[in-house]
Amino acid sequence: MFFIALMLTGQLFAQMEEGLYYSNEVYYCDVENRKRITETKMNEGSYIEVYKDGIRFYNEGRIGLYHAWKYIGYFVEHETYLLSNNSKVCIGPEINGIYYFYEYDYDYYEYKQLIEFRNITKISTEEGYVMDGNYLMDR
Repeated sequence: MFFIALMLTGQLFAQMEEGLYYSNEVYYCDVENRKRITETKMNEGSYIEVYKDGIRFYNEGRIGLYHAWKYIGYFVEHETYLLSNNSKVCIGPEINGIYYFYEYDYDYYEYKQLIEFRNITKISTEEGYVMDGNYLMDR
C-alpha cells in the first residue's frame, strides 16, 4: 500500500498544475556530460507561469518569453517537457522545483547550460493573481 501511495505522489508532482509559481533560489549552471560543473546563485528570484500547453519564465518587472511544450517522457531520469525552442524542462522533486536545460550543439542529450529553479511555491489567487492567458502583459 505504501509503495502505491509513493508512486501516486510522484505522478502528481510530475504534472505541474497550471498557475503562477515563484522561486527565490535560482541557480545558473554549466553542464558537461549531463553533470553540473559550475553553479552560480542568482540574486533575484524568478516567476514560472505554467499553462496546459506551455511555460513562461520571467523576473520581477520583466515580460519573459512563452514557450509551447510537449511531454516527452524521461530525460536524465526526470519527467520532461520539450519546449518550442528545443530546450527541456524537467520536473525535479528532489529540489522541489524544475530544471531548465538549454544551449546545445547538434546533440539533444548534451546540453551546456542549466537553470535550476529550487523550492518553487505556487502563488495563490488570494495574493491577487488571476491567470488570463496573456503572456505578453507585465503583471
